[in-house]
Amino acid sequence: MSNPRLDIIIHPNAVVALSSHIYIETTTDLLHPESSSPSSQSSQSPPVTIKLIIAGGNLFHPQSRLILIPPESQNNNTTTIQTNDEQQGGLVVVRIGENNVFEEECTILLDLRTMNQSSPSPSSEDEESVVTTIIESYNQFAPRSSVRSTHIGNANIFQPLCRLTIPTIKNGNIFGSTLQITIGSGATANDLVFVDDDEPTNDAGASFFQEKVLYMVRADKQQPDVNRHVVRPHVHGMKRNMRVVGLILGATRTLVRKNHRLMAETTPAVSS
Repeated sequence: MSNPRLDIIIHPNAVVALSSHIYIETTTDLLHPESSSPSSQSSQSPPVTIKLIIAGGNLFHPQSRLILIPPESQNNNTTTIQTNDEQQGGLVVVRIGENNVFEEECTILLDLRTMNQSSPSPSSEDEESVVTTIIESYNQFAPRSSVRSTHIGNANIFQPLCRLTIPTIKNGNIFGSTLQITIGSGATANDLVFVDDDEPTNDAGASFFQEKVLYMVRADKQQPDVNRHVVRPHVHGMKRNMRVVGLILGATRTLVRKNHRLMAETTPAVSS
């Protein structure tokens, strides 16, 4: 079977360093090691083509890394279109929103196998009608941060060296340096320590990640394995984080343009 194909469309005013890494990963246990099994894409399944749209204002620093796990080409839970060029497989169109910052050596892994079933069914070959946004706008992924998710909302700040596996991240959060959270392998929001906030009840996962500050506190130097993951509210988190990310973009976009080779901007062909 042919490997899945990735087509990247870079909109004007998006800055993507040539030495950044954007690629497809077909290893099935990256996000869900507990479900390790033979590859979900059997030898009889046709390959999927993923079209990734990088909207204007995004900034990919050198050595930043964005990894996509493709959906199954014959899975009814994914949105696919059959076109003349993809007779042997599906086409999935995903988008990164505006004004995100991907800094050096960050690693963002997005699992597209769980794309929402409510995505509109294509009635024509109009790709814009089936675009799914997988990262929204005004997020900062700091150096050496590592985030594994299926969808990332707006105006989140991921500080250096944080390591997160969270199925869905909403809006306006700050994830502190060296924070380590894995939701989905037995851990839930109830394993966190809440400060000045109502603790969630019967939490189903990560639905509470909305305008929060999360950080890790080591309890004792003699017991380095005893950590506390602390959560507190982040009042007006979206507005405050958008302001921070906007300042970072203004200060660094010109530097990356001036000092690094860039991927060429691309514009979708307009049919006559």
